[in-house]
Amino acid sequence: MVVCRTAYKNNSSRYTINDKNSSFTEVTTLLKARGIDLEHKRFLILQGEVESIAQMKPKAQTEHDEGLLEYLEDIIGTSGYKEPIEDAFADLEKLAEERSEKLNRLRIVEREKQALEERKKEADNYLKDQNEYARALSRRFQWVIWDSGNKLENANETIVSVFEGDYRNLINVVSIANARATTAGRDPGECKVCRADSGSPG
Repeated sequence: MVVCRTAYKNNSSRYTINDKNSSFTEVTTLLKARGIDLEHKRFLILQGEVESIAQMKPKAQTEHDEGLLEYLEDIIGTSGYKEPIEDAFADLEKLAEERSEKLNRLRIVEREKQALEERKKEADNYLKDQNEYARALSRRFQWVIWDSGNKLENANETIVSVFEGDYRNLINVVSIANARATTAGRDPGECKVCRADSGSPG
């Protein structure tokens, strides 16, 4: 397929398709049907646009202007990504602010944690000392109980021993008194010592 345009000095043009006369409308319709976008001029630079392209600024000064960068982005089709990219950058800035805020909070928490770490160590050491003291006190009380039990047992044995000795001495005294009373010809029942010994030890 061959598409031609012939321009004349009187600013008129003649279009042909495969050497057959045609019109601008037919040419544009045919080119659009073949995937050539004349509206955005991505694949075809028309007559007179070379000079206007050369005079373009590198980048548009305002969003309503068109610079060489915007023109090229329109040709290669990346201008459609401009708005999504701007939205993505806005989301990125928002996320960056949230991240910065969370990092600041994290730093504050870390400082507070470090400040409390020393107090935690002091508390742990205090509890450890208290536990050691409680165990030592428990051992002391156990020893006192054991020692008191031993002393009580020894005291009971001493009391029993003393009582048994006194009882034996009393029996000996009564026996001697009865023997003397018999020898003197008196009734042993009249002896005060004998009457005192009338009962047996409990």
